[in-house]
Amino acid sequence: MENNSENLDIAHPLATGFPLTTGSVKVVLPKNVTARDDYFVVLFGDSGNKSPKFKIHHA
Repeated sequence: MENNSENLDIAHPLATGFPLTTGSVKVVLPKNVTARDDYFVVLFGDSGNKSPKFKIHHA
């Protein structure tokens, strides 16, 4: 986290325009993503839709 806050990158969404009834969406992460263990996904439109934290690591 930068500045000890949750910084949402709304300028570069991982997915847009998908039907909510799909149930899941495949995304491709940017090549320069930083390995961390405190990522989460937010579904905009309902502030209650924040995922649990998850880890992204480099293969």
